[in-house]
Amino acid sequence: MKGCCPFSKNSRFSPLSVMLEQNSKIILLLFLLSILLPTMSATARSGGKSLNTVRSISYRHTQNREIITLSLQREVSYRARFLDHNPKKKLPYRLFIDLFNTRLPDGIRTSAPPESSCISKIRTAQRNSTTTRIVLDIQNKIFREDYRITQSEDPPEITITLFKKTPSKKMSTASANDRFSEKNNLPKKQPRKTPAKTRGPCVVVIDPGHGGKDPGAIGYRGIQEKDICLSLAKQLYKHINSKQGYKAVLTRNTDIFLSLDDRGAIANKHQADIFVSLHANSHEDHRLTGIETYYLSFASDEAARKVAARENFTSPAEISDLEMIFFDLLQNNKINQSSILAGYVHNAMIEKLANGYGKKVRNLGVKHAPMRVLINTEMPCILIETAFISNPREAKELKTTAFQKTLAASIFNGIENFTNAKKTAFKTTGS
Repeated sequence: MKGCCPFSKNSRFSPLSVMLEQNSKIILLLFLLSILLPTMSATARSGGKSLNTVRSISYRHTQNREIITLSLQREVSYRARFLDHNPKKKLPYRLFIDLFNTRLPDGIRTSAPPESSCISKIRTAQRNSTTTRIVLDIQNKIFREDYRITQSEDPPEITITLFKKTPSKKMSTASANDRFSEKNNLPKKQPRKTPAKTRGPCVVVIDPGHGGKDPGAIGYRGIQEKDICLSLAKQLYKHINSKQGYKAVLTRNTDIFLSLDDRGAIANKHQADIFVSLHANSHEDHRLTGIETYYLSFASDEAARKVAARENFTSPAEISDLEMIFFDLLQNNKINQSSILAGYVHNAMIEKLANGYGKKVRNLGVKHAPMRVLINTEMPCILIETAFISNPREAKELKTTAFQKTLAASIFNGIENFTNAKKTAFKTTGS
């Protein structure tokens, strides 16, 4: 069999040549993967879209506020936090905002604040391949009510507004120049300056969740949460306005998109006494049913954390960052009153639906979570997950006028009980 071996010395398929050829292919493949993987990973984390871009960062000021504007390609998900100063590391007070699925181009223009500004420096950094961080170095401590962060769709911008302190006439010249003096801030939080409401009807602002380009959860047979929320909100609007001593206002009465911050701003503008945000629950397990009511606080459990993440357009992991905002809010009377309101409304819904509608309703209880839509409101506020749109039976009921009217009547009963009583609400537990 001499000369029959395919790996003879003169053969082009000798063991050495085959090994070299295979190794060269492996090296080429690894090289290509090193180039493609970061791009593929970034695209996957951005939901298949190309990364957003920060176009510019500008600074301007007026007599009573300082404004930083982040110009973007399109709307973006973000988180923000205020950090205390760190003398050991020589770090000042800082307010930072992380922009997700966003890149920071080379040579981006950033307006520098003047030396007299409370902002000593604006810094930028690309934290990883998909997260951009903007940091404002602040001269002195500020609180949550001292700044506001809003986002607009057209043009796509994020605006950070810092409110200047009004110096007292008795303050020295040096103190007057220090508009963010710790001496003025530390002893006591200053309440938001909202015009005193004249006596009149109890104003209830009803917020139909989602809307426009945001359909919310897609339920049984394609039912959209935004449509259910709007239809139910209109029933509640009619019911409340039919009652003496009450007035209802809708944040939206058509299929339009409103940001979570805009909804709270509408309630504040109308000097509402109560804010109710209406939603339909959803879960990958279509067997789940029930009603739960939320008020603003830290997440009560992992399930509440997931619901908050869905309603906040973020992830459960990022909820803990949002919860940091609440450290200076926990003693706020609004939160205490909201928990009482949630108890009254939730109990009224469970009782009314069980008796008046004749349906056994699974009671998921009163819970608390960092719901973004509730943060900026200045009055007792709750968010109701009315039923599971992902469950065939509850989805069908949510579409009926009879169920919506019964649910609206029960929500009003809870509101009426709250306004007529000043006692601690009984918190129901899950069943």
